[in-house]
Amino acid sequence: TAVIYTELGEIHFELFPEVAPWHVANFKYRADKGLYKNSKFHIFEPNYLVQGGAENGDEKHQPVYWLPPEFSEMKHEPGILGMARQPDSINPQRRSHGSQFHLILGYPAHMDSHYTIFGKLTKGMDVLQRLRRNDIIYDIKVFVRPLKKSPAKGLPRRDNPQ
Repeated sequence: TAVIYTELGEIHFELFPEVAPWHVANFKYRADKGLYKNSKFHIFEPNYLVQGGAENGDEKHQPVYWLPPEFSEMKHEPGILGMARQPDSINPQRRSHGSQFHLILGYPAHMDSHYTIFGKLTKGMDVLQRLRRNDIIYDIKVFVRPLKKSPAKGLPRRDNPQ
């Protein structure tokens, strides 16, 4: 379980450590360290997604590390929690961003099997549907025991992308 506390209310998620262990471990690690506190949703595209988690509030900031893809057969639909990534043209390995995540608002089938899904909304769809660019994430709490330790160490860094 994870809870995103926003200025508009709470959004609750079931997490999928058995499907995306690196992503769940990373999300928990970053939440436990307070790295999402008082950050903003920096992208809003109607009927598509809202995205947050930019390091230092800079949406163009390159991640310190990337996560290996953990694609599944799950479909992107309203309430899906996934990790952002750069386009295939500059990220042919389809690695996920180390900090930025997105919440799906529509049915973007082009993302299926191309972006890692690591959770699904269980409560707070009304809050999710009202989120917009610059809305504040007060905090994120993760209450799940991931299957793997934090991936922050040992993953490709931006200065050594492997």
